[in-house]
Amino acid sequence: MHAKRNIELAVIHAQAALELIHVAGVKLHSGQVWDFISCHHQELLHIQTQPAQAKRAELHADYIDLQILLAGEETIHDGLYNSARQCDEWHREEDYQRCDDIEHCQRVTLQAEMFAVFFPGEPHKPGIQGDEPGDIKKAVVKVKACLV
Repeated sequence: MHAKRNIELAVIHAQAALELIHVAGVKLHSGQVWDFISCHHQELLHIQTQPAQAKRAELHADYIDLQILLAGEETIHDGLYNSARQCDEWHREEDYQRCDDIEHCQRVTLQAEMFAVFFPGEPHKPGIQGDEPGDIKKAVVKVKACLV
């Protein structure tokens, strides 16, 4: 129950922050981060989707990624724990590692108001286009895994 409650709180904080941004008409630059409670942070991104071969997968050791699609459509390639292959070295301070391949890769296509959750060690390659590139807006909430 404790883990579920922490994820629910992160989602509530993300929704509240996004509503405030919408109501106030605040313009955020891609990648801008703002803190609400300790042990988690959020990013609001406005990006264009790309072909899968132009993107690299990422994974984290300490954070859970909650990716909420606000507008547009994107495909995310992902894999199970420990399925990342051909990886660069870990960037410990920023908690990420980039990889070129995901063993037994799965795909999920998100439309506005859908979300995906990736736990530590689960590789994911977001921002992949469908038939054509398109603009998307999304919120990424990172929750410290030790809270769950």
